[in-house]
Amino acid sequence: MTDDNDLYIWGGRAGQKAILEGLEGSPTPVDVEDEDVWDVSVGVNHIIAVTLDRKLFVVGEGANGQLGLDVKNLNEWKEVKLTLGEGQRIMSVHAGYKSSFVLVQNVT
Repeated sequence: MTDDNDLYIWGGRAGQKAILEGLEGSPTPVDVEDEDVWDVSVGVNHIIAVTLDRKLFVVGEGANGQLGLDVKNLNEWKEVKLTLGEGQRIMSVHAGYKSSFVLVQNVT
């Protein structure tokens, strides 16, 4: 991530399907639904990102529920709407091997 909240991704593994189209060996800018990115985390086969507006987006493999949606695979970013309490907002996201974690803060 840049200081201007832009996201760049590169890499992948030979013989495996890319999480996002167009990934290369050098940093490539990634558009997350025209939003600036606050935080991002990469799992083995999925990516989870939260925007400055505190919207949660996911992409990749979700066979184990790690996308928070009832889907096995997403090829494009999809927003996940969480039911947060009044005065709560997403502060950070973390991806594990086949899991995701969202840290929420009370701001009131």
